Amino acid sequence: MLLLTVDEHSPEPIYRQIIAQIRDKIAGRVLLPGEKLPSTRRLADQLAIHRSTAAAAYQELWALGFVDLSPGSCPRVRDRMQIATAADRGEKGLVDWQATASQPSDALWQSYRRLDPPGRESTPALINFASMNMDSRLFPLESFRACLDRAMKNHGDVLLGYGARAGFRPLREYIARRLQSHGISVTADEILITNGSQQGIDLVFRMIAAPGKTVAIEAPTYDYVLPLLRFYGLRPVEIPVRRDGMDLDALAAAIAADRPVLVYTMPTFQNPTGISTGQAHRERLLSLCEQHRIPILEDGFEEEMKYSGRIVLPVKSMDRHHLVIYCGTFSKVLFPGARVGWRHPPLQRTRPQHDPPGGHPRILPERPLRPPHRQDAPRLPQKDADRRPRSPAPHRPRLGRMDRTQRRLPHLAQAQAATPPAGRLESPPRCPRRRSDHRRQLLLRRNPRYIPAPLHLPP
Repeated sequence: MLLLTVDEHSPEPIYRQIIAQIRDKIAGRVLLPGEKLPSTRRLADQLAIHRSTAAAAYQELWALGFVDLSPGSCPRVRDRMQIATAADRGEKGLVDWQATASQPSDALWQSYRRLDPPGRESTPALINFASMNMDSRLFPLESFRACLDRAMKNHGDVLLGYGARAGFRPLREYIARRLQSHGISVTADEILITNGSQQGIDLVFRMIAAPGKTVAIEAPTYDYVLPLLRFYGLRPVEIPVRRDGMDLDALAAAIAADRPVLVYTMPTFQNPTGISTGQAHRERLLSLCEQHRIPILEDGFEEEMKYSGRIVLPVKSMDRHHLVIYCGTFSKVLFPGARVGWRHPPLQRTRPQHDPPGGHPRILPERPLRPPHRQDAPRLPQKDADRRPRSPAPHRPRLGRMDRTQRRLPHLAQAQAATPPAGRLESPPRCPRRRSDHRRQLLLRRNPRYIPAPLHLPP
């Protein structure tokens, strides 16, 4: 006879008490596999509880795999495989995952580990120079929360579904107007919402991927691009970055020698050098690629990060032959956690026939991206597209502090020190190798987090 007790005064539900006691008896081999348990009616009479409570306990035990239930018969204890605990799991498993994983995927994983070592986020007193996050203290968090609440109230039934494959249409319409202010002629139907600009880059690489194909990249370049190229079997062709941007003479020579299928470039605030190319450079780049019919992937990740002066229009603004694919993101001008990017595909073929892996960020609709007092702001005319507003006044004190820091710490000068920083988030420092240098030792004692320069260059 199965002896169980229940405590009606316990905060734990009665059916949970029954489950715990039966599990303990099975674990202690008091109840063996194949033994019958009392029927729900008999168990309810024995414990003076409602039959539905006994049924609930047996249903839970069945769901956990401890008993078998059959209509018209009593529950039976089954020989269940034990639940694995942390102590049961050894360091080595039956499968050698390193040998099972493909070489490109393992190389991609190793590259990401070098870029973002585990445990670094919890390091005390960490100064993070690597992630290019904004100062969260400057973000109007309450206003943004109110915008999200309003968006969920007005569009919640749409946002909670899968939605359109290209992304939330009001958001695409807003991005189209935003790109028009940059001189890019585009409609909402030509915008594809991505999970950050990196997914847009991934989709382009996936589209052109084939063994033996080459891609012309700036050297140095965005650190996440290099492992992604290797993962898809694409060979990077390094084009040196000069003070005025990508060396176009070297690009012309690479085109003649290697015939790349794509040119990947960041004309505005190039990562990691921070260099922005001029109008003449962009015109020559486009003309060179038009001449050889080589598409351009323009990464406009920091298009809005201009502190002063006018902004040179993107290469895409001059594209008349559907040659330039433009990728953008809100990660730098809004916040990285938004994970909202977009891609302007040049042709119907680049549109996905199914949802991109990772899905679309749907909880950030068009409304939160415009402050309430600018909801009905007029679109910037095309003829004035190069007269976009300068950075607001709150940035000026910080720019002054950046300039004073550079003068006081010459060893941390900009790579292009002849020109003061006009914008961007990244700042490539130069630390001397001399161990005796007091400033370098002072910096390293503060445990900064940074991206080593070799990670921006192909091996």
